[in-house]
Amino acid sequence: MKTDTICQDTPCDRGVAELPRFYARQLITADDLTLEQEYFRNKLRAHNRLLHGWGVVCGARVCRSPNPNGGGYKPWEVVVHPGYILGPYGDEIVIDRERVFDLRTAGVIGRPDDPGMEMVDPWCSQVYRTDPLTGDLYVAVKYKECQARPVRVQPTGCSCDDNSCEYSRLQDGYEISIIDHCPEAKPPAPTTTYPAYLQEIGLMEGPDGLLGPCVHCSTEPWVVLAKVSVDNDGEIIEIDPCECRRIVISFGRYALRCQTDKPDFKSIDPKTAKAGDPEKEVTLKGAHFKDKMEVYLGKGVRVNYQGATLVHNAGEDTYKFKIKVDQRAPGGSRPIVLINPDCATASFADQFSVEALETPLMSVAKSSNSEKALAAARPRKKATARKRKQR
Repeated sequence: MKTDTICQDTPCDRGVAELPRFYARQLITADDLTLEQEYFRNKLRAHNRLLHGWGVVCGARVCRSPNPNGGGYKPWEVVVHPGYILGPYGDEIVIDRERVFDLRTAGVIGRPDDPGMEMVDPWCSQVYRTDPLTGDLYVAVKYKECQARPVRVQPTGCSCDDNSCEYSRLQDGYEISIIDHCPEAKPPAPTTTYPAYLQEIGLMEGPDGLLGPCVHCSTEPWVVLAKVSVDNDGEIIEIDPCECRRIVISFGRYALRCQTDKPDFKSIDPKTAKAGDPEKEVTLKGAHFKDKMEVYLGKGVRVNYQGATLVHNAGEDTYKFKIKVDQRAPGGSRPIVLINPDCATASFADQFSVEALETPLMSVAKSSNSEKALAAARPRKKATARKRKQR
């Protein structure tokens, strides 16, 4: 078993919540910076413990360890699959990869930089119990804070001794072990009536108008993952994944599905508008129209929603509003764009057209163009007459 000299348990009671106050020209020490980190970490632990509870959030299945050589399964060994667990003290336990655990050992410690599966330490051999436990055992996990990355530290005085080492990192680790009892009783079964159950779990106030007291810290740091029954030869007879396992209510896998219907177009009356005409009413028919739906009919067409009406019929919606086409609005076919208040947008091409207004400038341009054409044609006739005389 790998040594756990650099890993330590964390207590539930972490003392007074104190936050350092920094000011100008202050001499900041390591204690000040550590205190600030502990303040926020302790608040997060209290949040997890009091608002979410403790137990298995997801994963962390316990299975028999397969024997790759001769088939079947290995005695004394189980595989703990990846999972996320909230400890009784509010710590977050992350098992990021499969971990093989031998029931004969005192436990196995995991850290983020471990390779996973069965860990083999070339300097330390596995230490087994002198009397392996048999019968009904509980595979449990608890949080451990591990120190990592040792660095050389300069001596404080004039000593000629070698420089000492200090660990420069703290890692969130865990320890998987077996215990012979269930640390906490199972959560109580739901009561007969739904309101009473809501009162019991704290989602509804009780008869006296008050909720229950705060949850006290557990007496043990273990979270049971499964109950394992082992015979004298180490054969795993039974694995019960639900015995003594607490499950935290989690909404991580669930979400509300976004559902919306884009507006659908059927007809518009009238289909054509003339530039410069007085304001007129337009009737739009379709489906999935919502109140305050916007209509865009292209450049130069202004939509007046004052007094607009929307009527929902069986399978068809009728939307009436007024439009005014500017005198300089370009002519031609254009799409109808419908925009619901939730920004669901649909466009329908070539469903509306505008007749452009012919201005005096346009008529003058047309007459000048015709005169230029006549003038260009006259010299050609004279040239043909000259050619005939020369012949």
